[in-house]
Amino acid sequence: MKKFDVVGIGVPVTDIFLVNPEIVQFSIESGSIKKTFIGLETGSKSPSHIENFTGGSSANSLAALAKLGNLSLAYVCVVGTDQYSNILIEDLETRGIDVTGVIRKHGFSPGVSVIITGTGGVRDRAISVDHGTGEHLTERDLLWASDVIRSAKWLDITSLPSKSIVPVRTFVRSLKKENDSPKVFLAPSASMLHRDLEQVQQWICEADALALNDEELLLLTGSKTLQDAFKWLIDKKVPKTFVTRGSQGVMYITAEQVITIPAVKLKSEEIFNTTGAGDISAAMFLLGLLQNDDPLITIQRAAVAGAIKITSKMLGAKSGLPTKEQLEHEFKKHKKELVPRIFHPLHNPEENKTR
Repeated sequence: MKKFDVVGIGVPVTDIFLVNPEIVQFSIESGSIKKTFIGLETGSKSPSHIENFTGGSSANSLAALAKLGNLSLAYVCVVGTDQYSNILIEDLETRGIDVTGVIRKHGFSPGVSVIITGTGGVRDRAISVDHGTGEHLTERDLLWASDVIRSAKWLDITSLPSKSIVPVRTFVRSLKKENDSPKVFLAPSASMLHRDLEQVQQWICEADALALNDEELLLLTGSKTLQDAFKWLIDKKVPKTFVTRGSQGVMYITAEQVITIPAVKLKSEEIFNTTGAGDISAAMFLLGLLQNDDPLITIQRAAVAGAIKITSKMLGAKSGLPTKEQLEHEFKKHKKELVPRIFHPLHNPEENKTR
């Protein structure tokens, strides 16, 4: 059986971008909580620009890895037999991602993600998701694809619907009993944490590395501060955690140290498409683990890759992914501004010096 560097297990979706010039943004405050919304006037009818792209968090990360390195990649998921399923499979094959582990089921359709935004780019958007066939990934399906899964160095497991969490976790846990079992890179989405927090918290203890954004980190740990979140991760013996923090940069957390770096400096008008930015950062984290890179270099590259992605003037989570050459060029250009701060996770970071 062919060996794979990374096998993704996830939910493939069709991303439908709806761009409407009359969409407005507004905020509502309740006590100390402020939430921002986008919307259209009731009864309004206005022209929209609509485009379809392939998506899905794990598939997006695999696409980024495929463009960055000479890696052997595969995807395990459930799709239907309709034209949208055909498009999703063709997209994976075009990118050099093995589809041997893709299960096709009659009478089902893949998920749909509707991304609604105005004309200023996809910085401020709302996303509504129907997981489609992702709700029908069973332990039997995983057994069918077991040769592909077992042959991986790393499993990339991202946003899963409720019905798929238990079968995926049960199957992956069974692999841990085998010699040379794949390592687990877990990137739970905010929706997973809101819906299935207890199950995800239990799974965290079995992962070899985590990737989250700062909101997801606080949700996962039930914390109000990063300091409390660090303590929770140490208590649960999570080996490595990578955290994206938007305009505040990127963070790497272990029991021994926390490394933070600032984000690449960008003007607000340069930011166009944030869709998939977290997936490209997760891909960079995973690439660093595969290559045994210095964690500092890994998070610096992740910050640069994320900046390249969000400044791309193209819609689509897989659009604007950096090439290896582009990443190296931008990394050398911005490295000096990505100055790290290193401190112990149980100490006040303000008392620590910059490295």
